[in-house]
Amino acid sequence: AKISLEVKFGISIPFVDLNKIYRIKMKNGYVIELPLNSLIDLMVLVKSKKKLDLKISEKNLIIDEKDLIPLDDIKIGIYAYLKGWRYNKTCNIWEYIDGLLSVKFNKINYSTVEVFTDKIYDIERINGEVLDIGGNIGASAIFFALKGAEKVVSIEPLPQIVEEAKRNISLNNLTDKIIIMNAALGKSNGYIDVPIDIDVENSHYFSTDNVLKYRELKTGFAKVPVITVKEVLDRLKEPYLLKMDCEGCEYDVIPSSYDLIRMFKVIFMELHGKKERRAQILKILSQDFNCIILHSSAITSMIRCEHK
Repeated sequence: AKISLEVKFGISIPFVDLNKIYRIKMKNGYVIELPLNSLIDLMVLVKSKKKLDLKISEKNLIIDEKDLIPLDDIKIGIYAYLKGWRYNKTCNIWEYIDGLLSVKFNKINYSTVEVFTDKIYDIERINGEVLDIGGNIGASAIFFALKGAEKVVSIEPLPQIVEEAKRNISLNNLTDKIIIMNAALGKSNGYIDVPIDIDVENSHYFSTDNVLKYRELKTGFAKVPVITVKEVLDRLKEPYLLKMDCEGCEYDVIPSSYDLIRMFKVIFMELHGKKERRAQILKILSQDFNCIILHSSAITSMIRCEHK
């Protein structure tokens, strides 16, 4: 498919808005609107095949007359397709197969692709139970269950995302292994208001620290409980792995609950904020864990820690 782009890029612009929408017109007359990062994915897709037939229907991008990407999922769908995910048009679900590992999702986001295709939680076997903080739509919980976890307790504050996670857990027949709790994690009990209409894709970026931003957008809210690490651990008999990706809650939870955190044998954690603050958490964890930084940027670090 040949694509004509009616887009001009300035060479001296220091920042590019990846979410800015561009209108793409194909030579065959079809038009599609994409954010810049998805446009780049589309270009990669076109370049990856000598001959490619792209069409657009009312609801789908159609690839080679057989593969579909729903336009509702287009922001992540092209990237996921490039990574090996396929949309099952009979069942209306996303599927990914990697050797013996096979998963199904009602909807996907960037986190889903990270977990299963990029393997950000690279572990061969889990010999115990898992606490999954920042459960989102269930990708990491499902991954850990398939890696042998006897039980996964997953914490997710957004009510509609919890329902999405439940659907995905059921699709993969793992309701007997995964418990998902609609709550936020903190150093003490309470309640917090969270937005109720964040979609699956944008839920990946939600933080309880930026709730005020959603108030300014006049979104609807729901009240969910704030629970502690101790309450969650009461549900686990053999804590083995802790995964924490809660967009900043680590700065409350780790210092206040470290006596419980040290019970885990393996930790995967995404640290957020300034490097000085991230270093503080690493210093606390270094008392009992050997930690390595898997990757790092100006605003986040992904770490893996193993008990000494």
